[in-house]
Amino acid sequence: YDLVMDLNPNTQNLAGVTTVLAEVLDAPLTTMDLHLLGNMSVHSVTSGGNNTTFSHASNILTVNLDRTYQPGELITVVVDYDGNPASDYFGWSNFGGEHLIWTLSEPYGARNWWPCKDLNTDKADSVDLHVTVDDDLIVASNGLLVSETVPSPGKKTYHWEERYPIPTYLVSLAIHPYATFSNT
Repeated sequence: YDLVMDLNPNTQNLAGVTTVLAEVLDAPLTTMDLHLLGNMSVHSVTSGGNNTTFSHASNILTVNLDRTYQPGELITVVVDYDGNPASDYFGWSNFGGEHLIWTLSEPYGARNWWPCKDLNTDKADSVDLHVTVDDDLIVASNGLLVSETVPSPGKKTYHWEERYPIPTYLVSLAIHPYATFSNT
C-alpha cells in the first residue's frame, strides 16, 4: 500500500489517494474488493493506469479491473477519495489547546480511513504513508521516517515507510505539535 493523505483538522477532512499493488494468487480476477466505509467518498479509481468503473456499497469498494488478471500477475489499483473518517477508530481531537489527530484501528477500523483489505489474515508486505498536515504538526507513524518536505507554505509532508509484514489495523497515525529530541 502507498497512502497519500492531506489532513485538515479545521474542516475535519481527509483527502487521500491509496495505491494498492496486489498479486493474484488462486484464480483469474476481473474485480477487486476493498473495504472502505460509506463515510468516505470515492472520486475516481484506476486499474493498470486506466480509469475504470467501481461501486461503493455496503462498505465495500468493488473495482472493475481493466482486464482479467491471471494467477501470478500483479494488479495496481489507485483510489482517489475523501471524507470525514471520525469514529472510534479515527479522531480529530485537541490536547493542550492544540490539534491531535489519531487512529486506533484494531480490529477492523482501517476501513474507516483508507481503502484496504481490512482482514487480520491479509498482511501487507509493506506500507508507505505520505501525510500532509499544517507545518506546526508532527506526524508519527509506522516504520522509519524517510523524509519531511514542504509542498507549499504552511504545510509539511511526512513520509513513513514500513517494510515488515503488517495487518491493516496496525497502520497508525499520531499527529500533534510534539516536542522532539534525538540522542545517540
